[in-house]
Amino acid sequence: MLNLRRLLPILALLPLAATAGIPASGLPLDDHHLLTATPEGGWQVLDSNTGNTRPLIVPALHPDANVSVAGPRLAYVSQTHRGERSQLGCVSYDWNRGKVIEREETALLAAQDGTPPGSAEFAEDGQKVSCHIRGEHCDKAGENCEAREQLVALGAAKPAAKASARHAKKGKTRGKAVKHGKGGKAPAKKPHGKPAAKAKSVHAKPRSAQS
Repeated sequence: MLNLRRLLPILALLPLAATAGIPASGLPLDDHHLLTATPEGGWQVLDSNTGNTRPLIVPALHPDANVSVAGPRLAYVSQTHRGERSQLGCVSYDWNRGKVIEREETALLAAQDGTPPGSAEFAEDGQKVSCHIRGEHCDKAGENCEAREQLVALGAAKPAAKASARHAKKGKTRGKAVKHGKGGKAPAKKPHGKPAAKAKSVHAKPRSAQS
């Protein structure tokens, strides 16, 4: 027989089906935590076992957002207010630590005709996120808008950073290079200080012969 208690930690890490908007009763995060809206318009985590709540700052999360849950992570299409419009983006968020894992903004704005801004889904590993964003692309003046779609991927491998110049250049050693003499031997070091002066030879003058 299967041991369900052993399977619960594994099942909790599997991506759940995305919700079309956050229910008024709360978005299930795991078996006893819910993401609920506060009266002030913010967000909080409700512990259904104890009834305790803790505030949670979830950036640019709209109540009508399509939210996916995978373990302690959330994925959603963000809506950031830009004047009278909302700029769309893709967010991967850790609700347990209250920290943004990765976020990418696009140039698309929320459609004025009420078209849903898209959806966010986790890959099977529960790490990579794919956001299918639908909105409008407008000129700098905010006019001449046309409907567009964009796919944003989070969690993909980043290219390795370039090695620093001191590591990229080969053949250079720290300090000054030592010049070698004949036979590959380094020249002997000269003694420090001034060399002692040579003693002057003193020759006695011969005595003159007595007359």
